[in-house]
Amino acid sequence: MGQSEENRERLLENDFPILENLTLEMESRVKEFLQLVPISAVNEWPHRYSLEFEGVELEVIFSQMGSFTIRLSKSERYRRNPPPLFYLSIGKYSNQYIWEDLNGKNIPLADLPNQINIAIHYYIQNSEI
Repeated sequence: MGQSEENRERLLENDFPILENLTLEMESRVKEFLQLVPISAVNEWPHRYSLEFEGVELEVIFSQMGSFTIRLSKSERYRRNPPPLFYLSIGKYSNQYIWEDLNGKNIPLADLPNQINIAIHYYIQNSEI
């Protein structure tokens, strides 16, 4: 779809329950293809999980405000706030909510497994693990 920043609508307080529900839907879909191990209480936001992917320990975070992040779990280099390997957030356009990457590109949920694999493999191939 490729939304531009200028067409993005400001989120309002009445959008927050919608963002939470969309995040729960995303979390459910991700659990269908990734083996996530909870590291926070189920009823506590953000929802945090650990994930081992080809020998790399990752943390998966679902925010109540409509974001989904995969980042390094343990890293000497990034102890406090590791950069995301994969990140999506919800953008609002003409009262439609769209999962998009950091560049504003729409990421269809059907393509999610492929996009996650690409992002993590890119990191693995370009790092000194």
